Amino acid sequence: MGIFAFDADFLIEQLERDAEDATSSHDFGKDLIPNLIHSVHVHAHRFEGSCVNMVGDRPYWRDVGTPGAYR
Repeated sequence: MGIFAFDADFLIEQLERDAEDATSSHDFGKDLIPNLIHSVHVHAHRFEGSCVNMVGDRPYWRDVGTPGAYR
């Protein structure tokens, strides 16, 4: 589970680079973020510490790891 914040121009560059990679599954958690951690400063925050929009007593989560799922 991740909440990602990017500079828009940087994100577009990275998505274009990833789109050209035939070996990529085009997923943030499997491809984009792992490729970035070796070249730029990346921060992480534990989800349990900031749950919002709870469903009953459970945190709400939906996978939007690909651009298509996000749309």
